[in-house]
Amino acid sequence: MEPSRKLDTLDRREFVKRIAAGGFAATLPALSPLDLLAQQQKPAKPATNIQDAAKVPRTPESLPGRFPGAVAQAVHENCIANGKPDLKAVDAMVRRC
Repeated sequence: MEPSRKLDTLDRREFVKRIAAGGFAATLPALSPLDLLAQQQKPAKPATNIQDAAKVPRTPESLPGRFPGAVAQAVHENCIANGKPDLKAVDAMVRRC
């Protein structure tokens, strides 16, 4: 602070500095060195069935499908009739994709 400023005034920068310092000081008692070391240790990885899944042979219908990442848009003029989906029209739309 400049010596010419009054000590009892508080500008925005000084306010933010004090709030940040207070917030940091409030966390100090909660952070002991043992807690910090415990946070650095990685937890053990859980068991998975990825090896079993890899044994299943892939087919063209397997996920992610024949065109992974492809976006399809299906449009049919009569897919909704009287506010309800027309199953025949929906089936025709999906078959074209």
